[in-house]
Amino acid sequence: MSKKSRGFTLLEILLLVVGIISILAGIVIIAINPGRQLATVRNTERKSDLKQIYNASMQYYIDNEEYPATMPTSLTEICDTGNLRGPQVVIDCATESLIDLSLLVPDYMTAIPVDPSGASSTLTLITPAYAATGGAGYKIGVSSSSKLIASAPLAELDAVITVGTTTGTTTGGGGVCDATCLALRNGLVAYYPLDTNVDDYVGTNSANANGTISAEGRVNGGYDINRSYIDIPYQSYMDFGADNFTLSWWENRPSGSDQSASVSRGGATNMVWNYWNDDNGEYFFASDGVIPGDWNVGVINIGAWTYNTWNHFAVIRNGNNFTFYKNAEIAGTFSSDKAIGTNGTNSLRLGAYGAPPNGMVGIMDEFGVWNRALSPTEVSNLYNGGAGRSLIGN
Repeated sequence: MSKKSRGFTLLEILLLVVGIISILAGIVIIAINPGRQLATVRNTERKSDLKQIYNASMQYYIDNEEYPATMPTSLTEICDTGNLRGPQVVIDCATESLIDLSLLVPDYMTAIPVDPSGASSTLTLITPAYAATGGAGYKIGVSSSSKLIASAPLAELDAVITVGTTTGTTTGGGGVCDATCLALRNGLVAYYPLDTNVDDYVGTNSANANGTISAEGRVNGGYDINRSYIDIPYQSYMDFGADNFTLSWWENRPSGSDQSASVSRGGATNMVWNYWNDDNGEYFFASDGVIPGDWNVGVINIGAWTYNTWNHFAVIRNGNNFTFYKNAEIAGTFSSDKAIGTNGTNSLRLGAYGAPPNGMVGIMDEFGVWNRALSPTEVSNLYNGGAGRSLIGN
């Protein structure tokens, strides 16, 4: 018996025709305007290059608290140093007023990218053997608000390609997190802006609210404790032990407020640390947790309370040194090699120790915890001249 060969169905023929037409259409489009297609490809490469430059520069700032070069306040072309590691002495970037970012190589990027259509300036070469193409064709600088901006001035098809141009404010929530803000996020393990809720902006450890959000925060909204408290469920970062840490928050208490805790860990009978206020001053207590109430890690009185105004506080441990800041100024120090007690899985509490009626009267705002010791400059950046600083934003 002979076998009959199977022919194409109508549907298969239609699909084949559509496929052929699509291929021919693509060829025609490229043939009609190949320049536009190639320009689009180059613009895509420029966007990728700018993101590399911007992200590498920001990460360098986070790690070193400064940019890899002095950033001008107007956009200036980047020096084409290729994969040479800087600062450069072979290529004379300064004579042509180009920005030398070679400190980014190789730890933050493998080489300084160059605009795909070539550079827009030329270099003075000290040694011809190290010749480069000139400037990289990309520009970088900082805005009047110290925000890093990178651009591709050689972009084609009337495209405007920039990175870092989103507008916003660093002293409010939801704006732009500039270089200073990003640096302050390094090591931030918990952050409660307390603007509209008691959620943790860094993680998912939402607190339990017992008071109300007030519109009178230092940065946007704040939390009106009103003899209540904010209870933050246990997380391992709360076990400070002998590790470095930083606590930071804003507080505003009315005159006549009686004694109460601002921040504490543990209950009234098993507390391991506590920031306390009463008529005699402000105190920080810390215990190894072996004997409740035995503040054998350290106790310090940092002076009289200031009422009816916003005050910024920071408690920092760096090795054996404890430093206490009030409004960006050192208010007290002590030294201890003891570890602070871990106290099981007790929560961290804002505005009280134990439970009411131990809650404070007043408003709290911008509470943060770091797993490192902030520098004096970073504390000053948080204080921000008394205006405060939100760490929210992109």
